Amino acid sequence: MELSKIYVSAGLPKSGSSWWYNMCDSCFSRSGGVGRQPFIEKYGLGSMVNANFNMGVLDRENIIFLAQRESVFVKTHSGYCSDANFLEKNNIIKCCFSYRDPRDAALSAFENGVRFRENSYDDGCFSHLITLEMAIDFMAKYCQSVERWITDSEAFLVQYERLLADPSYMLAMFFEFLQIDVSPDVVDDVVKAYSRNKYPRHDGLVKLNVGVAGRYKEIFTDSQLVYANQVMATYLDNWGYSSH
Repeated sequence: MELSKIYVSAGLPKSGSSWWYNMCDSCFSRSGGVGRQPFIEKYGLGSMVNANFNMGVLDRENIIFLAQRESVFVKTHSGYCSDANFLEKNNIIKCCFSYRDPRDAALSAFENGVRFRENSYDDGCFSHLITLEMAIDFMAKYCQSVERWITDSEAFLVQYERLLADPSYMLAMFFEFLQIDVSPDVVDDVVKAYSRNKYPRHDGLVKLNVGVAGRYKEIFTDSQLVYANQVMATYLDNWGYSSH
């Protein structure tokens, strides 16, 4: 059986990954592809994935199950594992990886945790981050788990700061990388549709959020900044961010 291509949007948490994923899915579905929601409904996958088609770990069997049906965009925050390598080498998946300055990602995760606790909501991910130091540790460990997307995979890299500056350009370059024809008009319409002042909210909680690059400089204390630079030094240097 010939397999369809599965497009994987991997990302560091709080790196704009939901924003990016939704724009990619919309561009794809408006250019002749199948959008995630029709795909989920058509194949009865509601119990398998969430609204953003987050696959969790990229399990070989699950991805091949999808590829036996139709091409679709899926999302993950998991690291680049042996199954992902197998799927990529066998041309079953094409991937992108979104990342940002992990200090900003840690701040965003901490603030999400504060909002979740204020709304008595346990998201199972950020709501336990009581202090900024805990958020810094959490994000440093996540950086370690996902870094192979940058060092070992063939993924298209989406740096959040560049995405903020010109989302239309990043989308155009990504779909050129995928060799999928998406018109400039579609890209521009999708970017406008997902502008920050149009993002939906759910039960008082931000569902999609576009942050501001470098905000950690205003919020971190001197000691928190020193600590973040220490525990994240490897990733800051490898990903092109100053640790000074």
